[in-house]
Amino acid sequence: MTQATTELSPDATTVAPGASACLLREVSHSFNTSVVLHPIDLDLGRGSLLVVRGSNGSGKSTLLRIIAGLLRPTTGGRSAEGTSLLLASGEGARRRDRVERALHTVAAISGGEIHGGVESVLGGVGLSPTVARRRVAELSSGQRDRLTLAVAEVARAGLVCLDEPSAHMDSGGAQTVAASVQRLRARGRSVVVATHDPGLDLLPADTVLTLEAGRVVRVVP
Repeated sequence: MTQATTELSPDATTVAPGASACLLREVSHSFNTSVVLHPIDLDLGRGSLLVVRGSNGSGKSTLLRIIAGLLRPTTGGRSAEGTSLLLASGEGARRRDRVERALHTVAAISGGEIHGGVESVLGGVGLSPTVARRRVAELSSGQRDRLTLAVAEVARAGLVCLDEPSAHMDSGGAQTVAASVQRLRARGRSVVVATHDPGLDLLPADTVLTLEAGRVVRVVP
């Protein structure tokens, strides 16, 4: 995906314009005396896709937790509409459950429904129908990553945050993530993806921001 980039000074903030699904204003976060996320403004539009890039330790996961409402910022404020969901790669389904039951449980808890049935959802993320009868704990790490995408699709959440969704996938993982994100957006979901996987450059993001040491250093609008 080739787009022009805008370089920011270390103290700059970024705003992704649009009717807000999530709004951050002067948000930062510190652990004890260590600043892990410097002040940032963010306006995540409804139905939009934000990709957050950066190496391990750059602050991506901290930002996602704040966007999802799971971490209170040290400074600034967050406002969002509806339900937010944060899923790390390989997470979202109880390990002791069989895959089919796990997906039905997620759908029931969130008040959603499984469009087309479990096998259709699994097929969409590159999993065989036979996986439905296996326990989550029996799956490979790559299969659990794909199951995480299935969980995101069956859950009813207006804002879906995916942290390193292709972490353990094979070479076809980027295409699987892109297709899943497209389906989420087609259903009106706003999506945030944190990744350092260059394969995910194919994601049709509305905004790509890059973090280094907790600072926004680049924005691709």
